[in-house]
Amino acid sequence: MIDMDLLAKGANFKELKESYVIFICKTDPFDLGEPCYKTKTIFENHPEKEFDDKTHKVFYNASAYKKENDPEIYAFLHYISTNIPEDDFTNEIFDKVEANKRNEQFRSDYMRCNIHDFDIMEEGKELGKELGRTEAKLEAARNMLLQEVDADKIALWLALPLETVQQLAEELKIKA
Repeated sequence: MIDMDLLAKGANFKELKESYVIFICKTDPFDLGEPCYKTKTIFENHPEKEFDDKTHKVFYNASAYKKENDPEIYAFLHYISTNIPEDDFTNEIFDKVEANKRNEQFRSDYMRCNIHDFDIMEEGKELGKELGRTEAKLEAARNMLLQEVDADKIALWLALPLETVQQLAEELKIKA
């Protein structure tokens, strides 16, 4: 998506501008114990060759802040991990977070955003469950067709449209 936004339609790939995506994680996303991970893109069929797409992805792991050598990054990761500021920058972040906690409009907007995100997640879960149920019904219908059960009975028993069962039978090359 970033590449699409940075590169006009029909433009040459070489015109792509550099982009950075930074993830700040409280726990280790790769379970390797490093405070920072930097990735690069390679060619799958030539892993020794790097693909310079000018995209930089950096993952910071706050749980490994003790291993970080850069004092500023150490202080930031320490703050993310412990919520205890250690320098001017993390003190400034801490003060802004505390001020926003007291700001009713911000709290209201934040809660509304969280509720919206929760609703989207719940809709996704329900959609996933429904898709799973439908796929299970289709798999059962396929198995019943292979056992030469009548398509009308399959449609009735599984609450599937008869056309769907007939289409499955055609795909399986079975007379419904």
